[in-house]
Amino acid sequence: MGVLPTVVGPEQVLVMEQEVNTLLEKGAIEYVPPSNRETGFYSRYFIVPKKDGGLRPILDLRVLNEDHFFRRGLGFSVDAGAPVTATCRFHPCSCEKCKARPATHCQTVPETVGSSGESSQGPGLPASYSPALAGQSMVSRSCVPPRRASSGASCQEGPSVPSRGLNISPPPRTVEPVGLASEGAQLIESGLSTEVVETILQSRAPSTRKLYALKWRVFTSWCSDRRLDPVNCPIGTVLEFLQDRFTAGTCPATLKVYVAALSACHALVDGAPLGRHPLLSRFLRGARRLRPPARTKVPSWDLAIVLEGLVDTPFELIESASDKLLTLKMFFLMAITSLKRIGDMQALSISPSCLDFAPGMVKVILHPHPDYLPKVPFSAVHPVTLEAFCSPPFSTPEQERSHRLCPVRALQVYVHRTSQWRKSEQLFICYGGSNRGGAATKQTMSHWVRDAIALASEARGQASPIGLRAHSTRGVASSSALARGAPLQHVCDAAGWSSPHTFIRFYSFDVHSTPGSHVLESTSQANV
Repeated sequence: MGVLPTVVGPEQVLVMEQEVNTLLEKGAIEYVPPSNRETGFYSRYFIVPKKDGGLRPILDLRVLNEDHFFRRGLGFSVDAGAPVTATCRFHPCSCEKCKARPATHCQTVPETVGSSGESSQGPGLPASYSPALAGQSMVSRSCVPPRRASSGASCQEGPSVPSRGLNISPPPRTVEPVGLASEGAQLIESGLSTEVVETILQSRAPSTRKLYALKWRVFTSWCSDRRLDPVNCPIGTVLEFLQDRFTAGTCPATLKVYVAALSACHALVDGAPLGRHPLLSRFLRGARRLRPPARTKVPSWDLAIVLEGLVDTPFELIESASDKLLTLKMFFLMAITSLKRIGDMQALSISPSCLDFAPGMVKVILHPHPDYLPKVPFSAVHPVTLEAFCSPPFSTPEQERSHRLCPVRALQVYVHRTSQWRKSEQLFICYGGSNRGGAATKQTMSHWVRDAIALASEARGQASPIGLRAHSTRGVASSSALARGAPLQHVCDAAGWSSPHTFIRFYSFDVHSTPGSHVLESTSQANV
């Protein structure tokens, strides 16, 4: 009995306001007359993050069900048009018990977003707070035949409540990920316009925004279980969360990602971003000392064996190979000779301005799509130049065999073959399934690399490597090229590494000179 305030952050006010307006328009709720605001039964209305990054409004009816429905023999029902009320299970709605209908008080009280209007505050609500949503309480409209409902109700999505065969759930809507919403709300509070904030939020790559939103959802869920405010919690709460992750086995590198995500969405601490707090820096240093990174220096697969497998059955003859085998071989050769990231390769296009085969197929120049932004936005975007390897005429059978590893040859066959069923200008497209001819995703391309290594190893009588990662091709290929005598700076320039230190620390492998590594040396120098 009495108002139950729900304190939310600025980004949640907009979502709750939208939900309440939708319920008002559908006739599911109505304003409570001022004389009845402090009477009736009040339930909390709050928001929780969803797994897909959206926000889910929740009406908590657990206490209401326990007190009114289970103990007093009342039912809960929903009808078309969404009127909601409490009714007796065995008596008509005109009985005395039904005259006092339960009310749901939907009121948001953000700490940072105020309102000039006066609020009807209930017990326990500080006088400094003022509602940003509804200035009045809201209740359901009319009594309907009883039907019991669950203890929690979602107004955003999920299965609808049965009501004479009609679905009263509002259509699902796309809501901005809670992490980005928190960051945007803080920027707006600083006095920036919405247009400026939207432009600032685009400074991060889509993959980075998605990763930050994922980490922020983990933190908000952790805070929700402990009834803490994820946006304005103290530094001690953040450290306890990181320690909980660290104890669970999270590596220090992943903890740094958590700190970056939390720093983007958390309020300033002592006038500075969360990530600059000295205690956080010391915590990360301590985590690295307790659990130093361990990176194997020996690759899980042998490049020489894979190259030998690609020159024989089932990958050759390439002109008659299946679309799958052609795609796997072509993409693997492109990956190890260009040394590019999967994201850089996804940006390559088939349009005439981006793909240029030199006369005689002696080389090919590939430009990324003009709209492509690299992972490191400040680095220059250079075209990929690949020279043909062991071009005909052949003087020895070994040259003819080595020519089967030529990336220019494989790419030329791939472009010609896919032109018959291509649906996208992206260079690399799916070879099968319902998306045949459509643009391939980065996850699909990663699968191509792993499948090519596994099939080529099996073709040479070797077992498929365990723990194979597509990203390892950059380290294996660059290390093999370096072992064959390619200049270190040429290798770094071809791969897009800012300094040799990046390669030595994160990508270098202990590899021996292999029969097929001279392909890497030639093409790496050509890329420069």
